[in-house]
Amino acid sequence: MLNRLISSHICKGKLEMFLQPQVNVLTGKIIGIELLVRWVNHLGKSIEPHFFLPLIRNSKYKAKFSQWVLEEAFRVSEALCIEGFNGRVACNLDASEMYSGIEFFLHKLRKEYPKAGEVEIEVTEVGHLSDRKNLEAYIECFKKHGIKVALDDFGTGLNNFDAVFNYDIDKVKTDKKFLNLNVEVREAFFSSICSITEKLGLDLVVEGIETTSELIALQELGVTTVQGFYISKPIPFKDFVSSHKNSLGIINEENIANCNS
Repeated sequence: MLNRLISSHICKGKLEMFLQPQVNVLTGKIIGIELLVRWVNHLGKSIEPHFFLPLIRNSKYKAKFSQWVLEEAFRVSEALCIEGFNGRVACNLDASEMYSGIEFFLHKLRKEYPKAGEVEIEVTEVGHLSDRKNLEAYIECFKKHGIKVALDDFGTGLNNFDAVFNYDIDKVKTDKKFLNLNVEVREAFFSSICSITEKLGLDLVVEGIETTSELIALQELGVTTVQGFYISKPIPFKDFVSSHKNSLGIINEENIANCNS
């Protein structure tokens, strides 16, 4: 019953990607977008992923779900490129969701969405894939197809410095829990992670920004790219494009101006 329900919702479009921007606080420009999956129920309400993703990842439709996620990234990227956006479009994949036929599928997507821009995979739950060589091979496959790789939820589980030093990643995304540390510890952490990622040539995105004070404090510590409800909640594609139709690439100019004043 559960497997049939999951398969039906993937096939019939009941799952939907919402868009949340990643913004350069110095310029106010959107430089990347993360796709976040939502399950839209029969009442039209959006169900948060922590309610249903564990069910999918423990079902036989895990690979099918991964294909849908990847195709959505290419589809949205191409659609946004047509609208004038040239930043990265990122999607999340649990390391355990990667499968042997992924290279063939990526080749297929490149042909089907030739106008897609930069696509990025945010790898979550590195520790779920016990064979490091397998994950290395998948990352190599992504790179071969021009896809960037980010380490998501840095600081949780095995998504730590061991992963940063041992995998060929392009970006680190810090877990929002670090914003809740006391001031001294938070300053030490973000100063350090800014320095380390800069020296390693990695991009850094701080997730979970919810207040002006957090934004100002992070900018003073050297953080330049942020994501969170303070900038924008995840919203459906049509709402995202509609909200920024005339200035796709600029968001919340007033908030950024306040931060820089």
